[in-house]
Amino acid sequence: MDGRYLGRWLWTSGVVLLPMVLGLLLWERLPQTMAIHFGWSQGADGFSGRAFAVFAIPLILLAFHLFLGLVTALELRGGEGGPAHSLVMWVMPAVSAFTAALVYSYNLGLEVSVGRWANWFLALVFLVLGRQLPNLTPNPVAGVRLPWTLASEENWRRTHVLAGRLFRVLGLLMVLSSLLPIHPLIPFSVALSLALLTPTGYSLFLHRRRGL
Repeated sequence: MDGRYLGRWLWTSGVVLLPMVLGLLLWERLPQTMAIHFGWSQGADGFSGRAFAVFAIPLILLAFHLFLGLVTALELRGGEGGPAHSLVMWVMPAVSAFTAALVYSYNLGLEVSVGRWANWFLALVFLVLGRQLPNLTPNPVAGVRLPWTLASEENWRRTHVLAGRLFRVLGLLMVLSSLLPIHPLIPFSVALSLALLTPTGYSLFLHRRRGL
């Protein structure tokens, strides 16, 4: 494994485990029983002991992270230097950071709107994907992976350029929606539907109408 790619594995794994360090620093301030799961009702609906929340959750996410990274590298036949692998390798670090921020804030007694936090996280995901999707080349692990996008480089390119622009717009709209007095599930559902359906529909249009 090239040193650069080993560094990526180490950095991303470190970010996944960083909440453990933060949990140790906050240990005495955290309750013995902690809320670790939240519903769209804005309240906690799942609880665990403090040790599980601080140590087990990051370790579980690390296991998923290593598995996901390994499977992706194998699918790319060792192509760990490509943007697809780089994108996948930051999925679990982002999830770990978001989960820790939400769980620790809530259990420290801070006022937390779970739905709004979820929308902010989705907005960040959209903005990052909006920047990265146009850089992806056809691959079996990341992007709008459909039979016709994988069969045509031009279909892939056009679809991902459109998806990149769409995701950047959706990210900004998600941020703005958090300022409106509406239930956060509404913009979350609408944005996610548009993100899934629009690139798929566009790539199918290119395939059937333009022969791409």
